[in-house]
Amino acid sequence: MSKDQSNKINLMIESAYYAMQLGKKNEVQKIYGQLIINAPNDPNFANIFAQIALQNNLIIEGISWLRKSLEINSNQPTVLLNLGTALSEINEFNDALDCFNKSIKLDPNNPLVYFNQGLMYRNLNEFDYALQSYTKALKLNPNYADALNGIGRISHIREQYNEAIEYYDKAIQLQPNYSEVIYNKGNLLQELKRYDEALASYDRAIQLKPDYHEPYNGKGNALQELKRYDEALASYDRAIQLKPDYHEPYNGKGNALQELKRYDEALASYDRAIQLKPDEANAYWSKSLLKLIQGDYRKGWELYEWRRQTKETKNNYKVYDRPLWLGKESLENKTVLVESEQGLGDIIQFCRYIPMLENIGAKVILEVPKPLIVLIKTLHGKFLVIEKGQSLPDFDYHIPVMSLPLAFKTEVNSIPASIPYLYSDKIKMEYWNKKLNKKTKLRIGLVWSGSTIHKNDKNRSLLLEDLELIVQLPFEFHSLQKEIRENDLSTLIKFKQIHQHQDELNDFSDTAALIEEMDLIISVDTSVAHLAGALGKDVWVILPYHPDYRWMLNRKDSPWYPNTTLFRKSKIDDWTDVILEVTEKLNDLLN
Repeated sequence: MSKDQSNKINLMIESAYYAMQLGKKNEVQKIYGQLIINAPNDPNFANIFAQIALQNNLIIEGISWLRKSLEINSNQPTVLLNLGTALSEINEFNDALDCFNKSIKLDPNNPLVYFNQGLMYRNLNEFDYALQSYTKALKLNPNYADALNGIGRISHIREQYNEAIEYYDKAIQLQPNYSEVIYNKGNLLQELKRYDEALASYDRAIQLKPDYHEPYNGKGNALQELKRYDEALASYDRAIQLKPDYHEPYNGKGNALQELKRYDEALASYDRAIQLKPDEANAYWSKSLLKLIQGDYRKGWELYEWRRQTKETKNNYKVYDRPLWLGKESLENKTVLVESEQGLGDIIQFCRYIPMLENIGAKVILEVPKPLIVLIKTLHGKFLVIEKGQSLPDFDYHIPVMSLPLAFKTEVNSIPASIPYLYSDKIKMEYWNKKLNKKTKLRIGLVWSGSTIHKNDKNRSLLLEDLELIVQLPFEFHSLQKEIRENDLSTLIKFKQIHQHQDELNDFSDTAALIEEMDLIISVDTSVAHLAGALGKDVWVILPYHPDYRWMLNRKDSPWYPNTTLFRKSKIDDWTDVILEVTEKLNDLLN
């Protein structure tokens, strides 16, 4: 090719570049037609035009030109790699994977293609194949930090946390400024509840890449777990500022605003997340909790169904070949499986609907975790109790237990609140009666902390030492807790006036029988509070600043448990005022 011909071609390509920038597709096609007159079998021109389009972020046009290049010559591994990469950007993962597979057949020694193949398998939730692809990439290039990060992500998804950290750290060792893997490690540390370390990772990722929006969202989540809500809001806002169409920080921001009781702003934030991503289950679920706590049960229960679609919880719900019942179909002579879900307290609270199912003609199978089986059998009815995880008999419909309020169109003024609806075993009651001997003082059962794995444990649980003012009063105190935390052990030794029974509380029927010997239960928001309420015992529930939805707002009583008195914390991080209030009420009982 002469120098003049070369210059002419370069000018034509430059013209095509500007025409593509201006969106003049016909002009681009005209230039391409002129270029291939003398070289109709040369795929390079189409490939060049593809790169021009992709450089201008014209993904669809780039894909079209890459395909044109492959029509001329299908045996181009690099073009196949580029096409697969472009297709992945528009979420055409299967087509992208097909391109990478073809590229590998033509050139089996390119680690980049194996890495991209692994990405597609991961996006398609084919984690075994993804791991194989990343491993092949790493075999071809042992210092391939991207592949190490990829294996770390698979290990992370599979909750193989130690292995994931090992691969993340290897990638960081190879590339100390690799902001993405540092961000991924921050997410893992947050899942492990190592929030300060997670913050350090997010800050490092931001330091390396100040316009990296995702670490700001992660940082907001970590700050929220540490109850640093104002800082969390600032971090979410920065993420949104960097990427206004990024839906995730709007949900996190809404949650932080709820914790601060800025409910109108929280609702607006959830609505914005939903506007940006109309199938964003977490935002719908968060919005449902806001509606429920405000007493809008009609909308709240409807939105609450989104809980079964979130990434964190959807795998907890089995897929059945029988239809879901939500109150529409007749259940006359039909068998309904009521599925166990969420915490033990939730099942205690919502099992009250089982007799209502039977009253409309249903035969009920109730799935229950083992610790609740004996207790739940005291509920009136002819229903069948099956231990969760065991094989099930045939049924016509199924419904998760916490969907029952929706199915029965429960409003605040129509809550089925006839108590007691659960009962204690008489033999076990007799045992505790004899063991505790004759009562000489008012007996008070105490629960100051719940399960550490509970999502909101950081807000709802107390340290035993927080109850010092209460336990100094002249009552007979009994611990109703099955689990005693390590940081409470020394305090429990100090508070010798608290009788301990954890070794004899094998299931909830044991706890129920012990509760019957108490005159009053004082509990944080745990399953024992629900149990005492369902048994018809007087229970005082100590609530955090922003309580769980079922306790609603600004009221001392509970429509779910008429025998319950609520004590609400007035400051986010200080239990002093609510403990003083409880202490004063106890002093009233002495007078």
